[in-house]
Amino acid sequence: MDKLKEQQYEDTAKLLKVLGHPMRLAMVSELREKQWCVCELAAQLGLNKSAASKHLALLKQVGIIDMDKEGTRVNCTLVMPCVFDMMRCVNPKEAVPTVAKHNHFTSGCSCSSKEDR
Repeated sequence: MDKLKEQQYEDTAKLLKVLGHPMRLAMVSELREKQWCVCELAAQLGLNKSAASKHLALLKQVGIIDMDKEGTRVNCTLVMPCVFDMMRCVNPKEAVPTVAKHNHFTSGCSCSSKEDR
């Protein structure tokens, strides 16, 4: 396997591993609806701010969310909505709305492209 393919598989595995935690899936679901401040999202999900920040940092690291500082607030925004396509595949009976017209895993989703932000 060439280095590029190997890196792509490693990146995909890392993203899937980050999404493999129930609390991070809950966070992504909340961010589907609107932008949240870290402290507000933590309160919404019953977490302390430190634990929420650690989860959110992982989501940011793999490109699922973006975080912007605004004074003392840190706002989180979903930038890879195509994760809901994957969630719908895993739970086809769940009411997960379609938010992207493309498939990240087969057509090279641009959601996570830094140039598109």
